[in-house]
Amino acid sequence: MKLSFTFTLFVSGVAFAGAQNFLDNNEGSIVDDEALEFKREASKMAGAASLFIRGAILPAQIKRAKHLKAALLPMFESLPKNQHGKLMPQIARYALHRLFEQQHAWSVDGLQSTPSDLQKKENPVGELIANVLFADHASQGISMNSLVLIAMILEDRIHTETVAQLTTSYVVQNRSTGTEMPAAEMDALIDRYMTIYISGMREYDLNSTEYGEQKKFMETSTSDWDETTDWIHNAQHNAMRARKPCGHGITDCSFDFQGTTSIVEELMQNYGKFNHGECKRLKATLLEVEDRKTGRVSLADFYKKGMSGTWQFNEKADYLRDLGSLDESLPGQPRVIVANYVNSWVNCLTSSSLYSVCCSNECESLLGHLEHHIKSPTSKPERILDLVQSFKSDDLALVNVSQLLNSRLHQIAEKHQGKVPLHGRLFAQWLHHAFPQSCPFPHEAGATNPLTPDQWMKEKGHAEIKASEEEIRHAVESMGVANDGQITGMPLVYEEDMVDGESSVPWSDVEDVYVTHSQDKPVKHVLSWQKNAMVLAIQVLLVAGLVYGVSKYTKTNRSSKDCCFEKHVI
Repeated sequence: MKLSFTFTLFVSGVAFAGAQNFLDNNEGSIVDDEALEFKREASKMAGAASLFIRGAILPAQIKRAKHLKAALLPMFESLPKNQHGKLMPQIARYALHRLFEQQHAWSVDGLQSTPSDLQKKENPVGELIANVLFADHASQGISMNSLVLIAMILEDRIHTETVAQLTTSYVVQNRSTGTEMPAAEMDALIDRYMTIYISGMREYDLNSTEYGEQKKFMETSTSDWDETTDWIHNAQHNAMRARKPCGHGITDCSFDFQGTTSIVEELMQNYGKFNHGECKRLKATLLEVEDRKTGRVSLADFYKKGMSGTWQFNEKADYLRDLGSLDESLPGQPRVIVANYVNSWVNCLTSSSLYSVCCSNECESLLGHLEHHIKSPTSKPERILDLVQSFKSDDLALVNVSQLLNSRLHQIAEKHQGKVPLHGRLFAQWLHHAFPQSCPFPHEAGATNPLTPDQWMKEKGHAEIKASEEEIRHAVESMGVANDGQITGMPLVYEEDMVDGESSVPWSDVEDVYVTHSQDKPVKHVLSWQKNAMVLAIQVLLVAGLVYGVSKYTKTNRSSKDCCFEKHVI
């Protein structure tokens, strides 16, 4: 299968205009070895060979490639590889998903693999992933440099969309993309662009009346809108000053379309970091009524917070359950798992047709820390304990590992020849028990069905995801919640060996881990705890004979024997 559309990475005049050739054969320049490696790797990829015109590699390209390589290398080193020392496509996709989450808090469409993603008939990034990952790499796997090039191709697709949207904004405001815009006039343009971006409308051709209505809606419905607009203006002016010495008021500068595009892209890339503060406030609000130190709040308290606070915590229990945000392990006492809820689709902004801006997984920094130091798919439990207990982060409080947690980590290692798989379900569950407020609880495969609100309503036949007044009243009354928010009904049951409420958090001994196999070694199961309920989708694709690669499986002639998630019930 070859690419069905042309990639413009590296040759886009807007993206890299004005840059000097890094490799110039006519002048006999000395070539950076790493640059040549990227060029050789690109020559093997469908659609990528044409990205280098007359053997030219631009310095901006190499700078970006090296930056991405530095970010991806710890993951690449720690993920399981095939017999060629490369990543199989489904594992590579997992790495790319984490890369964009780490860099920009973006959840790129096509890098997740929920059933709804598989069912999308029109998904440009999903098609891109299928072609690039599978057409050229299904047999041998994906090298470090190929992973970097694929990340850059994805970035270019997002860049292309931004250019198109910004062009529309210029046209609506009767501006020409061929002329420079005074800095004083950019405020209105960028304010308009970012308002639409943050609102998730994605309709940049709004007339003045429509835009005015949308802006008014954002002002009245977003509690921190003044703080958001202040951030936009400050970030914009800082970006402008970084590009030109504009003086104190930035009134003496003007920017061409390329310059405006780069400023807008910088705002988009950094917005996820600003939004992280909002996510932390949302999380802190819920933890005000936390059930001891479990990272959970009762469903009743969840709804009560929504009735009296800034955020409308009012999702239906059925939707919370499908999201994987509802813990029903204690009979009659449903609790919302705070980390799972914060990281769910409920709190994502559909700012692009190619990605959503979501709350960052606070546990990601710790996993990256472990990968950076361990540089292997597995590690001895003692090494992991030392690294976890010495880890410092603004998001994760330093933990003292209890005797029970210590024992469980060693039990995981005993099931895997004395070492703990860093990317297995049981270790993710262990991290949740160690950091219940920050690390999401990993459900068993098939236990959840995480869909966006629109997808869920369509699939379930609901008109909205919001719980009715009757549903909320029933949840509150059934838990016997008093006016002070304390549970007066059936008390929680604690085990004698409980440490800080730890045993009231469920523990399941079902494991799912990334494994690689030689071509003649069959695999018992193809399941994923992170991506959930793929079996039916896999069967459908196999019967149809498709090679649509947005899930954790590849071409039918080979990949199911090379790599998968393997399930163990311990």
